Amino acid sequence: MQYMNLNLKKIVYLTTIVIFFLSGGLISASADTLAFNDLLEQLKNNEMIPRERGKVISFGEFEDEFGIMGHYQWFPIMNAENFVLSANISWLSSLPATNGSLAGCGFVFGSDPSGKDHLMASVRMDGHVYLSGISGGNQLKFMEYFFGYPTIQGEVNFVLVVNGDKASTYINGERLGTRNALAYYGDAIGFATLSGTNYQFGTRCNWKDIYLYSW
Repeated sequence: MQYMNLNLKKIVYLTTIVIFFLSGGLISASADTLAFNDLLEQLKNNEMIPRERGKVISFGEFEDEFGIMGHYQWFPIMNAENFVLSANISWLSSLPATNGSLAGCGFVFGSDPSGKDHLMASVRMDGHVYLSGISGGNQLKFMEYFFGYPTIQGEVNFVLVVNGDKASTYINGERLGTRNALAYYGDAIGFATLSGTNYQFGTRCNWKDIYLYSW
């Protein structure tokens, strides 16, 4: 896979943030939070995350596009060491013949303050989820999970769980895998847009119904 450089920019659009504090229970139920409540309970029951006090940050929607082939840009928006991050992610390529293994949308996490060294979990147009990163200018590739057929346009619910040195990924409620013994460079988290073409807008990503639970 072609090396992907970091192209760090500031946030261009993000809706209002709402914070709920937890004390062993669930966040207040509403139409937008029921699914995330259920997810947290499932993860606790499966001992993927601990039962302890934490907080939930709810974002509305974020959209980005990027069109430099084999590269990606990402936007730091929050900080957490141990967390559950969930979003409904949709993607669109400007070119039907895009390189699907390079194009997609994802979460950057474990980043240092400069944004140069970080990890990334991304949903790509070749039908795989990749766990990768950058360290000292070198590309890191940890795991690759199949989740569906290649497509230049699609949508999934994507969940990333980071607990200690472990990172687990979920697509539409199904756990794809867990990677242990990961080295983290910091606690910055953000959204990444990866392009598989130089044509027009490249890749357009949309994240909505975004929830972050941290402890």
